[in-house]
Amino acid sequence: MMGGWLRRLRTPVMVLALLAVAAGLGWLAQRHALAVDVGGGGDLQLSQASRRLLGRLDGPVQVTVFLPADSELRGRTEQLLKRYQAAKADLDFRLVDPKAKPELVRKLGVTRRGEAVVRYDGRREHAMAPTQARLSAAMERLLAGGVRYIAFLTGHGERDLLGLANFDLGQFGRRLQEKGFRLQPLKLDADTGVPDNTRLLVVADPQTPLGAQTRQRLAAYLDRGGALLWLTDPARKAAIPVLSDLLGVRRHPGVIADPTAGEMLALDDPQMLLLRSRDQNDRLRAEDSPVLLPKAAALEVDPPAGWHSTMLLQTSPKARLVPLAADPAGKDEAAAQAGAHTVGVGLSRSAADAHGTREQRVAVVGDGDFLSNSYLGNAGNLPVGLNLVQWLTASDTLLSTYQPPAPDQGLELSRLEKAVVGLGFLAVLPALLALVGAYRWWALRRG
Repeated sequence: MMGGWLRRLRTPVMVLALLAVAAGLGWLAQRHALAVDVGGGGDLQLSQASRRLLGRLDGPVQVTVFLPADSELRGRTEQLLKRYQAAKADLDFRLVDPKAKPELVRKLGVTRRGEAVVRYDGRREHAMAPTQARLSAAMERLLAGGVRYIAFLTGHGERDLLGLANFDLGQFGRRLQEKGFRLQPLKLDADTGVPDNTRLLVVADPQTPLGAQTRQRLAAYLDRGGALLWLTDPARKAAIPVLSDLLGVRRHPGVIADPTAGEMLALDDPQMLLLRSRDQNDRLRAEDSPVLLPKAAALEVDPPAGWHSTMLLQTSPKARLVPLAADPAGKDEAAAQAGAHTVGVGLSRSAADAHGTREQRVAVVGDGDFLSNSYLGNAGNLPVGLNLVQWLTASDTLLSTYQPPAPDQGLELSRLEKAVVGLGFLAVLPALLALVGAYRWWALRRG
């Protein structure tokens, strides 16, 4: 009788126990935050770029984040800021409820929940969200100090550094703005030349010939030591004479085809180039990330007197030049060009300015698509583009991406491992399935 009574109570007791455990865990979760980064790419770990940036900040840093008291982001934000504080002892932070401090919100010009105000060296910058990428970018802008202008040529069908079309460079432009640069469209056909406060001039794939006045002002800008980034595509003929005249850069006829991208990405288009990290200049290399170029021209440079050239981006030895469909005349020359090709060249020389002698830098890349809105998020295109701007502007700040990279973005297999995987899927696994099927058939036959 007693045993039956206990058996009837067993189920209700188990349910009550489970409810009690769940309630206890909920109570603990409200009072103690526990976060585990299982993806390896979140904000819970400071990236190496963020740590290097903190090491460059000499004085104290103050971070104020405006979050409601009941916001679910407060615990995660506090954890992130504690990691900043652990890497830089004189970094101080506080979380402020906007409702409790409305006068402070108005004074600092805070416009949204989660906005952070970062102070350093008597200046302040705003981060629109309490993420590592936004906070570190705000600190980088404070480290750079002053206003830095990037001008981009317009009026000849160029890619727009503020544009939204797939072929424009608007996303890249926004990332440069986050780094503290101000972008300015520039028409050199007008009465003014390149402003003296321009840190970098971008010429992004002009589609119509540049006028004599534009060429003259480009030459004057280079003569006075200006930095230049020139993006060109295989099919563009209009601006190539200007490149040759000013910089001694020649573009081989045709377009580069390379089976490397097809082997790694299972792509049918051999003109889609995947430049391996080891084929990039150390100044541009983005850890182990390759660079994806949709269609690129091979470049050759004969630098003018006083200039020195260096390779920035290069294809694999498997690459070859193939003629463009619209240029059959270049068939013989293109077919003769096989092996590794340079698709990005840099030129530098000593130039004098008001502060003494410095190094003037110019870069020419045989593809304008890799920084476009369509392809910027692929592989290491963004960090390589940022590193390219850093090199051209001789910037003392760090133009890295601060989000920690996920550790599982690439899979490197040795030749033996590839053979084992291939043999296993193509021979061993089918053989095992055939044996299992034969055994089942034999077992059924025996009854």
